[in-house]
Amino acid sequence: MLRDGQYASGVRLASGDSLRTDAVLVACGPATPDVVATLGIAIPNGSPVSMLVLTAPDAHGLKAVRPNPGNTFALDHDWYEEDI
Repeated sequence: MLRDGQYASGVRLASGDSLRTDAVLVACGPATPDVVATLGIAIPNGSPVSMLVLTAPDAHGLKAVRPNPGNTFALDHDWYEEDI
């Protein structure tokens, strides 16, 4: 990641080339705080405790915006967070 002062301003590719931009979105899931920590940026973990369930494959025939591999469903929720 490239910086302009305290702000991210682009990325450096493995080839050594740089891509500059007006905004940078770091989307590394739960690894995001570790990725930006190398730049001296501290992001506290604000992720709620949650659960991810993957179902068994089923010939369900449903169409999804983002289908899960193998005719499975990936379901998540945090309704039980207060009980943990």
